Amino acid sequence: MPRATADTTKTERYDLKSLPGGFVVLRQLSYGQMLARQELAAELAVKTPQGGNRQQAVEGLMRIMQTAVSDYEFKNCIVEHNLEDENGNLLNFQVKGTVARLDPKVGAEVNALIDSLNQFEEFQVGDLGNSDNGSETSS
Repeated sequence: MPRATADTTKTERYDLKSLPGGFVVLRQLSYGQMLARQELAAELAVKTPQGGNRQQAVEGLMRIMQTAVSDYEFKNCIVEHNLEDENGNLLNFQVKGTVARLDPKVGAEVNALIDSLNQFEEFQVGDLGNSDNGSETSS
């Protein structure tokens, strides 16, 4: 039978271009973790205040939402790394706010790696046809 559960032990190491000598070892989010990430973003989105300067409030909320989602992704996807702070201490992505301390180039690169690891083609119901033997016919 084909395995349908996430393999949370499978990891991939990436050498960082933005930080020579730096690396991260990443794992993919499980589907449940992806749903939790979406729920986190949605929960913050519905807290948009009424009245006052609504545009300013929405922009502030969007920044908070991006930060919360990044904290979640770095915490759950980074398995190992050698990234240090200014005092030579290993960064701890289990601690909220650590992502905000990163050099922007390093943070953007790690974020892009996490995004690419967790991007999947969108499946359309029409694309999910049934086949007699579970495989496509060859021509």
